[in-house]
Amino acid sequence: MSAYTCFDCSFTLHVVCASLTPTTKTIQSQIQLQPTHPHPLISCDLNNNNCKYTYSCSCCSQPFDDDRSVVYVCLECKGLLHKTCAQLPRKIDHPFHPSHPLFLLPQKPRFFGYTCGACSQYKDSFIYHCSDCEFYLDIACASLSPNPAENNEFGQIRRFSHSHPLILCDNKQKFEICCYACEIPLGDSICFCVECKVLLHESCAGLPHEMKHMFHPMHALTLRYHRYGKCEACLRHSSGCFYECSQCQWYMDVRCALSKPKTMMSKIHPHPLTLFNKPNYNILCTTCRQFCVTPFFRCVLCHFDLHIYCISILPPTLKYFNHVHTLTLNRSPIKDYPDEDDDAEFYCDACEERRVLAHPTYYCKDCHYVAHCHCTVSEIIHILEEEWSEQESKGAEQVEEPTSLTLKQFLDSFNGDENKEVKGVFDAYRRDSQGDCSDNPKDSLYLDEASTEIMKILVSKNQVTMPWENWNSTLKLIKVDDYMILENLAPILGTLFGKYGDFSGMSNLSPKAKMLYIMTVCDAVNSMLSTKVKNITTNVLLSWFHCFMLGHFAGFEIQFAFGRLTRVVRSHFGLQADVSLRPHRYQIE
Repeated sequence: MSAYTCFDCSFTLHVVCASLTPTTKTIQSQIQLQPTHPHPLISCDLNNNNCKYTYSCSCCSQPFDDDRSVVYVCLECKGLLHKTCAQLPRKIDHPFHPSHPLFLLPQKPRFFGYTCGACSQYKDSFIYHCSDCEFYLDIACASLSPNPAENNEFGQIRRFSHSHPLILCDNKQKFEICCYACEIPLGDSICFCVECKVLLHESCAGLPHEMKHMFHPMHALTLRYHRYGKCEACLRHSSGCFYECSQCQWYMDVRCALSKPKTMMSKIHPHPLTLFNKPNYNILCTTCRQFCVTPFFRCVLCHFDLHIYCISILPPTLKYFNHVHTLTLNRSPIKDYPDEDDDAEFYCDACEERRVLAHPTYYCKDCHYVAHCHCTVSEIIHILEEEWSEQESKGAEQVEEPTSLTLKQFLDSFNGDENKEVKGVFDAYRRDSQGDCSDNPKDSLYLDEASTEIMKILVSKNQVTMPWENWNSTLKLIKVDDYMILENLAPILGTLFGKYGDFSGMSNLSPKAKMLYIMTVCDAVNSMLSTKVKNITTNVLLSWFHCFMLGHFAGFEIQFAFGRLTRVVRSHFGLQADVSLRPHRYQIE
């Protein structure tokens, strides 16, 4: 930004600030109602300023508008102030920090800011401060005043499901403050928790402590405060409130948990697909591998994502409520005028937003009406769900299948040849692990030399067992792509397939035998992800190694699993010694 500079004084003034014209050089007398700012102030009138730049107050960070046309300039604080901010008291008692008074820090920090103790937001503007407790309160939160009609004699309310007492406050000055839970701006009525130091909507203060959700049907989710992480539903990173499944280490932010998504069942995918409307640069379409910057469908269970225009079975025609004629699917580029360049700007006639020429559209030739596929999504969902319902009803007439299958039922359904296949893979690995495998390349196929030697010692002292013998036989199986998988392992398989493709594709096993060993690999990956470093033992490492080796002997391409296991083995034994040393020196129990 351009600026004026005085080299004698090292004084710099932005051009937009230089355009401010002082109304008088008599400074403090311009402020009515007992001025409290500790430095001289220069009064400027924005109405006489021809600059179109939008100024913001250095104290409260709010813009100057028509009702606040006077700007006060403090050269000591190097800031622009509203009149009300120039009159802020230097000392206040506030219910958000009742133990000590708060003092105004009028100078804007140059190198670092503060985290407000009410809204938990990082601030670099003026702030109230308690030096005894290192408690900070920004100007917007300091303006919140408790509602005496709603709070009890102790200034608190307990009628919400939140575990601590809350203070119900009025936002009389209409500051834009976001809710800590859902990150949506708060309205006139705000709840503050002194214990958690968060500001909440009244509705968010009543969030259920535990809930079941379609995005994670396996287990109940528990509300957690003060957490930073990635939401497994939308894959966005955020801080604040999350719903957590502690068994699966699975998290979902409050916005996704409270949303009422539009879902559909169709022939596209075996699980319900949820419509996400907002652009998301964390998600790639499974088909075209481009970012999902237009509305898309997502299966949260197995991380299957699809642009609406990438659906292979889009209805060829549909009746859109906003157009008189039937629209036809067109996968060829449609320009507004034949002589336009390919890089010209083209617009959707339904939403009047820009459209990409190469993307499929719904088109009316009579009216030259062109619409995004996602603008007609309601009709698309209706048609695809009807087709799916018809297919399901026909299938039900032909054969009646059980609604679910347990692990025991799945294992009992194996015929003699399938059982021989499963046992053949297991016996091959057991013989290999019990023999003298010092020269066998299979043992060091993916592990490094030190890790291979360590695992040899462990394997020689332990007997190999079939992992599924220790699984809960009542666990249910669901379908992911063309495979059956234990319900709790479906997200793991979906993630692995999404990242590494079908790692079992080269295996010669029959489908059922292949599925059982896929579950074996996924169970080990799931255990690896949910086990804290401090809880890893040599027995745990051995169980993971057995599962991955069984997958390898089943013909799976699972280098990714051995790569992760190598890092874990080195980290675990590195606590005792440098793994680059000779492995036989370790004391492995």
